[in-house]
Amino acid sequence: MSLVSESATATLSKRVAQLKHQGREVIDLGQGEAEDLFAPPHVQEAAWRAIRDNQTKYTPTAGTLELREAIAYRFAQDNGLRVQPSQVMASTGAKQGVFNFMMAVLDPGDEVLVPAPYWVSYIHQVKLAGGQPVVVPTSPQRGFKVMGDTLRQYLTSRTRALVLNNPNNPSGAVYTREELLDILDVVLSAGVLVLADEVYDRLTFDGAAHVSMAALTSEAAAVTVTVNAVSKRYCMTGWRLGFAAGPQELIAAMERVQSHTTSCPNGVAQRAATAALTGDQQAVVALRHELDARRRAMVGGLRGLPGLQCWPIQGSFYAFPSVPGFESGAHFAEALLEATGVIVVPGDAFGMPEHVRLCFAASRTSLDRALERMSVWLRPGAATEGQRR
Repeated sequence: MSLVSESATATLSKRVAQLKHQGREVIDLGQGEAEDLFAPPHVQEAAWRAIRDNQTKYTPTAGTLELREAIAYRFAQDNGLRVQPSQVMASTGAKQGVFNFMMAVLDPGDEVLVPAPYWVSYIHQVKLAGGQPVVVPTSPQRGFKVMGDTLRQYLTSRTRALVLNNPNNPSGAVYTREELLDILDVVLSAGVLVLADEVYDRLTFDGAAHVSMAALTSEAAAVTVTVNAVSKRYCMTGWRLGFAAGPQELIAAMERVQSHTTSCPNGVAQRAATAALTGDQQAVVALRHELDARRRAMVGGLRGLPGLQCWPIQGSFYAFPSVPGFESGAHFAEALLEATGVIVVPGDAFGMPEHVRLCFAASRTSLDRALERMSVWLRPGAATEGQRR
């Protein structure tokens, strides 16, 4: 376990709680959830109904048939992905779905290609499964996207899988169909599996359209496990209900892994998720519109601030500016917290230490206050000048 450190966002959450306990006022732009938005009323009612009807016992490891049918239905409606309930499993959040995949497919020493910037847990989950993460660099100038020609340079005889997070956390990058087909060509020629993490698939902006890797071709579906969740699109982060779909033999192997860790996901959350996936989706549309307004407010507030460079955001609910005016993202984040009480996540947690991540799913009040404090702190002549390069 010496190779694995605590999740950077979990460490940050502990620090937020500690600062609040000490009486410090903080504005948290580090946590990856909508601060003031909650599950739709019909979803909450489904949970209450499950409790009242005593639907609180164990379910099958992969989730109830009703939930798996709902997941298959939503994949077909939203992603053009046709799967049977036997190709679907539920988990305790998408994070467990990723872990199940790594444990099911990796042998000791197998390599997994992980484009940077990456979600904080990919690297450690590969290590926990005995694999070797291979970080593949991207650049903001190329939209934080990995291209097929770059991937080829990192393939070896030990390459087992590619992690593709689309839309990307933390950069907000969204891949086009053509870019995915380019990646697919490399994957198929190398005999590599794909773990497609698509939890932000409904949260895209400025005309960007999400395309599922597994829906591209039948060949893509045969090598791809798609992970998603109710967490982001329905504002259900704390309900801890994720799901995965893919080739039946891979899903069965992932189910075996889960049977020896957590068993089934929470039963009440399963009923709520079923209601979310099969019910009216207008709340998802409204959420995207609201987050788009907050995205515009954040981008407008960040652009022009000295010491920062903001890049386009097409999806998810994060900004990932670079901080060329500072020694590193970690230095910027620490100085910002000390001076203003605003919390952001250093980019080294995502494999790009010259950046920081800010969540624009915080409330509008929190965003306005945070941007005002940052503007004052970063303005020419402010105390921060002595902390810059």
